[in-house]
Amino acid sequence: MKLIYLIVFLKCAETAKILAIVFSPSYSHQVAFRPIWKELSKRGHDITLLTTDPMNDSKYKNIREIDLSKSYEIMEKYGASDVITKTQNTVKSMKETAIQSDKIFISKYFFRFNVPFIGLTSLDAVPRTHKAIGNIMHPSIYPDFSLPFVRNLTFSQRLMSIFFSWAVLIYEYFLYQVENENAMRHFGDIRPLNEIEKDISMLFINVNPLFHHIRPIGPNTIPIGGGLHIQKVQPLPKELQDFMDNAEQGIIYFSLGTNVKSSLINDRLKSVILETFSDLPYKILWKFEEDNLTGKPKNVKIFKWIPQRDLIQHPKLVLFITQCGLQSMEESIYSHVPMVGMPFFGDQYNNARIMEEKRIGISVDHHNLSKEIFRNAILEVIKNPFYRDQVKDIATLSKDVEMTGLEKAVWWTEYTIRTRGAKHLKNPVVDLPYYKYYLLDVIGFILSITAVFLFAITKILQFLTELIGSRQ
Repeated sequence: MKLIYLIVFLKCAETAKILAIVFSPSYSHQVAFRPIWKELSKRGHDITLLTTDPMNDSKYKNIREIDLSKSYEIMEKYGASDVITKTQNTVKSMKETAIQSDKIFISKYFFRFNVPFIGLTSLDAVPRTHKAIGNIMHPSIYPDFSLPFVRNLTFSQRLMSIFFSWAVLIYEYFLYQVENENAMRHFGDIRPLNEIEKDISMLFINVNPLFHHIRPIGPNTIPIGGGLHIQKVQPLPKELQDFMDNAEQGIIYFSLGTNVKSSLINDRLKSVILETFSDLPYKILWKFEEDNLTGKPKNVKIFKWIPQRDLIQHPKLVLFITQCGLQSMEESIYSHVPMVGMPFFGDQYNNARIMEEKRIGISVDHHNLSKEIFRNAILEVIKNPFYRDQVKDIATLSKDVEMTGLEKAVWWTEYTIRTRGAKHLKNPVVDLPYYKYYLLDVIGFILSITAVFLFAITKILQFLTELIGSRQ
């Protein structure tokens, strides 16, 4: 489940007062949008940003940040990082709860002012959001990212996808009831939240058509993917630079991102990883959250924090072992570095499947990983030049565009402000009932007429048969 972030705009002369709400306590989800806030600020807009990771950059005087970093303390208190590592179901439940909170908060304080707002996601939008804005949802072509397949579905997979989509519809029906009850209990009489969803003026999705699958979208859905968060490379710290420069065979970088802590992975998996690393001729750079790593081989160096974007650009980096977070994969693609994926939860599994489909890396399953499987995957990606060539091709095509993701995000933001919500771009499908959208009434009518016609023909033939028989 991917979180949806909402931005609210208040019209004010030639510029605007913009309220940006990014509740998710995840650094990668926060940093993905920073270029947008900075660029809008440069263009004269006043921004109030609710964020768990304030930039605290004095250069941007017209960005006012409200610090929500205590969200991290709550996550740590209840062991959220450990939960993410050990169980996926709890993570999904937590994120669904966050989505509910966003909706209730926004419906109470902003929708009554009748201002345009933009939905913003650091990943692709979840199916319910695509549906809310009128984008086509087809379970045979666009299976839910939770399912273990991506495209070219077999008959059994299509059957599973359809049943899953029906189950989701039933689940969402009851979920909306709970959400609406919570909203009314706290805030009084407000519109149903599924109706509020349909008021989204514009939807920005962090999707790159060269990596993600092509889908038909309406004019108010803007794909801004393709390195939105990637900034100019900065020099590495001296200790890190020296380690990279002195690697004769090359460097392998291993990071599980900010939501999955390497220090909390189980002992069996940690042992497999360490044994594999010790048997490789390469130096290993591991983002590890503690000071010490028991059993660390000589060729492994750990850092609590690594400037990933700057590191991946180093010419001696030969492989990135990643949890398959979208932002990490984009950085790797743009730097022409092939990958070995080790997904843990959420969209990471879907990203790993796409990575293998695009042949820019190999995915391994951490649940039953062995030294042999892990080592073979690493050496295959490093030694086979095909993977690096594929990454280069995708990176080259991603950069050959009419507008960057940042330029599109800023232009469409200001367009939404100028047009007071771009209501003329709203997809009419949004207000179409299911029975009309799927032509159930038309199909029912045709079947009824056909049935009546066949019944009449049958009766006529029966009558004629009896008539002829009686004369004989």
